[in-house]
Order: sequence, then structure tokens, then C-alpha cells
Amino acid sequence: MATSTTEQPEDRSQHVNTPAGEDVTLRHYGRRTSDKQAAFLLPYLHPGMDLLDCGCGPGSITEGLARLVSPGSVVGIDRDPQQLEKAQVRMANQDHANLRFELADLYELPFTDNSFDATFSHAVFMHLSDPMAALREIYRVLKPGGVVGIRNPDFTGYLIAGADPAMENVWKLVGRLTEQRGGNAYMGRRLRGMMQQAGFVNIGASASYDSFGTEEATQHWGNLMADYIPLKITFGSSWTTVSPHVKS
Repeated sequence: MATSTTEQPEDRSQHVNTPAGEDVTLRHYGRRTSDKQAAFLLPYLHPGMDLLDCGCGPGSITEGLARLVSPGSVVGIDRDPQQLEKAQVRMANQDHANLRFELADLYELPFTDNSFDATFSHAVFMHLSDPMAALREIYRVLKPGGVVGIRNPDFTGYLIAGADPAMENVWKLVGRLTEQRGGNAYMGRRLRGMMQQAGFVNIGASASYDSFGTEEATQHWGNLMADYIPLKITFGSSWTTVSPHVKS
């Protein structure tokens, strides 16, 4: 089993490339939905499954997943208290008795082995300095035969109408910033191979686009770029099931 870090485990959480809690960024995260961002995984989920959302942010995707697997329980975790506060406010007036949010580190999940039937993670692994360690933790808490879905960007696939050299340079800078902070702007293409290394089986990969094609969406995207926020346009996706024979 391969690893990809030279840092000590206790330091890894300090090398996660996460944008600061700008309002525009939080609004962007809140626009995401399970129907869009988790579409590749939905066919493998069903009522009664217990699910873990790793890096849930403000909970907009987690909410949809909770509806889908109810009465199964759903836990959304994030290492950013501001994100979790937004998630709690979002859920305050919602009827989701099967959903809760917890402050947790993906490198050290506070759950026992074989706790969940499914796990999901969106736009998180590109920010991790040690993605293999995170995959091993997901593998540990997933039940034999469970399913995991991970969606992350690959910056080489973005498309911009009305190409501008300045915009091209911004994207290059954002990619370099991501890597400087310990992440990988091209994580999407690596997911399938990394999941194989982590011991997962029956792995499938796909790709999809998030489009910003209306005037309002374009303005929103421009505001993000103006703040140099890494925006996830092209994603690689992977789903897999865990064989009961490969659990250690």
C-alpha cells in the first residue's frame, strides 16, 4: 500500500489547502446539491444505508443524501467550524432526524471500523497533503461490500468562452497555489489508481462538468475568481464497492 507524504501524521491537518471562510466561497459551497454533485453515486444508494459525507461543508449535498437513504443515518463531517455552523443553521428548520454534523479530521475519523454502508466526498481530496491516508481511513470505516463515491477536479479540463490571457494566468496561479499548499489541482485523474492502491475493488470512473452558463451564474463565478478561490469546474469521479475478502 503506497503513501504519498513526507510529513509527520500530526502535522498533516496543517497542510490542507482550504480557502479561507470568505462569504462568496460559502455561498458557492451552498449552491451544490446531491442531484448534481453526487449524481454518479446516487444509483448505488438506497433507503436504510448509513452514510458518511467527508468534507460536508455547509451541508447542501449532505441534506439530499440524507433524504435518499432515510431512515438510514447520515453524518456530515468537516474540519472547518464555520462550515459546520452554516450546516447547522441550514438544517435548523428542516426535518432531517437522520442527519447530524460533526467536527472531525478525515485523517483520524472518530468512528469504529465497519461503521458505514456508504461514504461520499466532494472536492476535498485535491486539498489533502496525504490523500492515501484519507482513503485508508475511509476504507477502515466502510463496511465490507460498502460503496464509496469521490468527486474531485482536474484543472486541465476547464473551458472558458472568450479566452483571455489574464484568465489563463489566473488558472495557472490557482493551480500552483493549490500545489504550494500541499494539494493537487489534477487529482481527478488520479482517483481510480489511488483507490486501487488503497485496496478498493470494482472501481468505476466517470467525468462531468459543472457549468456556469447564465448571467447570474457567470457573475457568481467571476466573484470567486476575483478572490482567487480555486473553483472546481471539471471533475473526475469514482465509485467502488469493497470486497469482504480484502478487509484486513
